[in-house]
Amino acid sequence: MKKTLIYSLTTGLLMHVTLSVVVKPGQSQSKVGPDRVALGAQPHPNITRAIHALEAARSDLQNAAHQYWGHRVEALQANNAPLSPLQVALRCERR
Repeated sequence: MKKTLIYSLTTGLLMHVTLSVVVKPGQSQSKVGPDRVALGAQPHPNITRAIHALEAARSDLQNAAHQYWGHRVEALQANNAPLSPLQVALRCERR
């Protein structure tokens, strides 16, 4: 039950991040495509935003005034798990 709750919270957070960084209504695809890379923009802004959102969630959990009924440590572990692969993906792109 505990793990299900943690995975549900983490999945919900990742879905929220993913859906919030998708192209907004009225924004053309060309603004997030390869032409932005040529202009010096981040090549993967969605991955960068996901990393920032996960880091913000980690900070919130670390600074929380309570333990979330004993789930805070597991939530932190579940939150930290996707950070490393995302950071590696960005580093590999820069090579």
